[in-house]
Amino acid sequence: MPWTREQRLAAYHRNRGMICAARRAHYRTDVSFREKRIRETRLYKEQHRDEVLERNRLRYHKNRTTIRAKAKEAYYNNPRPFIEATMRAKLKLKIEVMSHYCNGTPTCQCCGINIIQLLTMDHINNDGGKDRKGSLYWRLKRLGFPPGFRVMCYNCNLGRSFRKDRRCPHEVAREKTALQEK
Repeated sequence: MPWTREQRLAAYHRNRGMICAARRAHYRTDVSFREKRIRETRLYKEQHRDEVLERNRLRYHKNRTTIRAKAKEAYYNNPRPFIEATMRAKLKLKIEVMSHYCNGTPTCQCCGINIIQLLTMDHINNDGGKDRKGSLYWRLKRLGFPPGFRVMCYNCNLGRSFRKDRRCPHEVAREKTALQEK
C-alpha cells in the first residue's frame, strides 16, 4: 500500500538530518557534482532572471532589517573583503572611463605615463569646481563620457594649476627645447 502524503512528510522529517548531512558531504567531496550544480544554478538564473530578481526583491523587503543587521555584523567582523571589493570596483570603473578618453590604454596625454595609480581626469576648460561632489568617474560614465575631459598624471594636472597660463610644465619645456633647436 503506498504511503500517504502525511506519512511521506513524517518520514522525511525523521530522516532530514541524515539526508542533508549526506548531501552536504557529497557536495563537499565531489568537485564535479559541485561544479555541475553551480552551472545549473547559473543557467537557471540566466533563464529566469526576472523571476529571480523579483523573488530576491520581495525577500529583501520582507526581511530588510535582518538582512541589513547581518550585513553590518559581517562588515564589522571582517571588513577587509568588503573594502577590497569596493577598491576593485572603483579601479575597474577608473580604467573603463580612462580607457574611453584615451581610446585604449590609459596614458597621460602630456607625458605618456601609463601607471593607473598616477593618472587622474583633467578638466580641459579648468572648470573642475563644479564636479567636486561625488565620484567624477561614475558621473562621466552615467552621462555617456561627455567631452571636456582628458587623462593626465597628477604631476601634469597639478603643474597646470600653478601656472598662470594653465599649461603643463612638460608642454612648456618641450616648446623651449623646440625653439632652441631651431
